[in-house]
Amino acid sequence: MFFEINPAYLVATIFFITSGSYTVLSVVTYTGNIDTGPQRDYLATGAYLVLFSLFYGLMTIAGNETAFSIFWALGYIAGFTFFPGWALFLANKSYPNNKPVRHTLVAIFFLTLLISILCVLSDEVKMIETVIGNQFSYHGSMIFKVAFIHLSLLAMLLFYFQFKWWQKAKMTRYRREVMVFITFSVFVFPIGFLTDFILPTFTEFTFIPLGSICILAASIPTYISMRKNKTLSIEVKNLSGHIFKSVTLPILLIDHNNIIKRENESAADFFGRSVIGENIADIVLIDGKSPKQSFFKDSFSSETITAKTQDSERLCEMLLTVEKDKYGDALCKVIVISDLTEILLTLEQANDANKAKSAFLSNVGNRLRTPMNEISDGIDKLLKDHQYLSEAGEKLVSIHNSCDSLLGITNDILDFSDIEADKMEIIPVIYNVGEMVNESVESNKLISCDKNVEFELQIDEDIPAKLKGDQLRIRQILDKLLSNAYQFTDTGEITLSVFTEPGRGYGEITLVLSVQDTGVGMSKEQISKYFGEYSRFNIQENISPEGTGLGLAITRSLVNLMNGEIRMESEPGKGSFVLVRLPQEIADHEAKDYS
Repeated sequence: MFFEINPAYLVATIFFITSGSYTVLSVVTYTGNIDTGPQRDYLATGAYLVLFSLFYGLMTIAGNETAFSIFWALGYIAGFTFFPGWALFLANKSYPNNKPVRHTLVAIFFLTLLISILCVLSDEVKMIETVIGNQFSYHGSMIFKVAFIHLSLLAMLLFYFQFKWWQKAKMTRYRREVMVFITFSVFVFPIGFLTDFILPTFTEFTFIPLGSICILAASIPTYISMRKNKTLSIEVKNLSGHIFKSVTLPILLIDHNNIIKRENESAADFFGRSVIGENIADIVLIDGKSPKQSFFKDSFSSETITAKTQDSERLCEMLLTVEKDKYGDALCKVIVISDLTEILLTLEQANDANKAKSAFLSNVGNRLRTPMNEISDGIDKLLKDHQYLSEAGEKLVSIHNSCDSLLGITNDILDFSDIEADKMEIIPVIYNVGEMVNESVESNKLISCDKNVEFELQIDEDIPAKLKGDQLRIRQILDKLLSNAYQFTDTGEITLSVFTEPGRGYGEITLVLSVQDTGVGMSKEQISKYFGEYSRFNIQENISPEGTGLGLAITRSLVNLMNGEIRMESEPGKGSFVLVRLPQEIADHEAKDYS
């Protein structure tokens, strides 16, 4: 053989590998969570095991008794204090936030540390050189027997806490992990106790101290289980820390018991204090009552709550996202809270708008009174002066016009109500374009016959005679355009143009209606409000009882319902131009392809 392996160095290497493994397991497992109590306890126990293995490895290959004594003492203290350190971690899992239990275990920790130091200072440890490295013996020492009894009680306490953790664990993944650790511990812990404490304390026989190696054998399967089941993924390390801190909405991260584990700065500002450690059910109300814990079991996109902040109770909207593992237990619960102050402001504005609508209805009532009074007065005069036939004829015309005005107002109100309630329907029928246009033109010319306004009709001869669409609503749109043109034009001319444009597909066509007048016109601001729900422009210049001011809003809504388009151009003193495009079907599209 070219070289011979020294067994002592081989044993030391095993200790060093074990120490490195504990370093990796401890840091990787909880590297993002060292700011919480349980995680600090876990990392502390990991550190004890790292030192335990490292110093026993150095002890094994120490070249003299002084080095041996130093490395053994450091390793012994680290290994001894591992047990109360691990008990602290387990107690936090089995008895979370139980201060008496934790204070008791802290006292036990310092007692254990004291006993281990007394053992080191007793100077009763013997170094025994073997072919597999330096080993130790405490045979005949009373202090080490006391230490063994103390450690045995600690071991039983550890198994008790592990059992309680398993018993109290509500989630399957936790129960499985604890059971894995307990199972492996039952098999490997006795070996460590035998080699590290029983043999050197009660016999003169020594062996390699396998305690730290045995604990590693139980830790690795538990670590694999935790990684597989994402036990540790409920912490902020799985979120973007930058996003978590910078989001302006309050965000809370809660565990499976609904205890708040994390909060961003916005949450602390919103509640007026840090709410970490509180149960989410204690700081929110649902319908004035504290919610049950099961309320936070599953995700929901929106729930109205009352948040109990430092100064007041605020109405909010809550979003809950629950990420679950393969067993259906919660891995992560994220709560986002949105203050509804702005929405309440919007509701207040809506109430103001409702008041405006009430004012509008009052206005309509007053306008209804005018034509009704005229009808009543006209009828009275007819009854009194029926002998004057020419005058009776004039009154009949006045009555007829007033009735038409009253009917138009009523129809506007009904149409607007249907549109608001989303009850307006488009009913396509086959109709004659020319006849519909002529009827609308004659009707509006008759109503405005007393005005000195010229009218010009431009209709494309290539328009199909028959189209399919909602004739009633198209006529209504055309009537509104013409009546508005006549109402705001005292002199000059009004031009109606009717033509078609190619449709989107075969058998379809776009009917185009445009009205140009030389009336008073409108400013850009008025145009921007032209299709508002209640708009009457140039009130002072056009004091007229006709109409409700709803016609333009109704026209816009009808055009939208028919998937059409409406646009307007106007300038004060120069008139207005309105153009409407309405998709229609050609009733006999086989006769000619207009698309």
